[in-house]
Amino acid sequence: MRQSRYIQLPQACSFIEAASEAYRLGKRWNCFITLHLETAGILPINASQHVRESLHRLGKYHKRNGIPFSHGWTLENSPIKGVHLHLVIHRPNDLPMHPISYYWAVLRYFRIKRSKGILKVKKFWSHQCYETNLSNVVNYSLKGLRKGAEAELLERTSFKIKETKDQGLIFGKRIGWSRL
Repeated sequence: MRQSRYIQLPQACSFIEAASEAYRLGKRWNCFITLHLETAGILPINASQHVRESLHRLGKYHKRNGIPFSHGWTLENSPIKGVHLHLVIHRPNDLPMHPISYYWAVLRYFRIKRSKGILKVKKFWSHQCYETNLSNVVNYSLKGLRKGAEAELLERTSFKIKETKDQGLIFGKRIGWSRL
């Protein structure tokens, strides 16, 4: 099984391009969710596979119900929080479901029981423009970029990473996004 300690430059470039494509297609990422997988009982060795299967189920739910869907995600492993998922997702503003109900529904597709400390949601700030919110969230999601790759990322994508640092060992895929 593949193991990694950081996000590779091509992956970071593709993640940024996926965010831009979602915006162009009207499926802009507007909600940032953190799921503490290890706290929820998901073993580190199974976390990546669990995330991919869960997002597949969530995508099928959206498609079945005619709800536009796009997302980007990264996995991190910290000594304090354990393995956790950062998920940036498109939640349509006109969705009839209350936002809190929607986030718990997302949790259900991850087959995780509701429990304190597992789910953390950050909505985009209404006083900031969308691009600023997205930039902050993408920046936070890509903080696991390989050290020294910041300048090349800026050159390739015009995106400046504020900080990079080791995000711990991940088994399997560390980063992903929806194919639009």
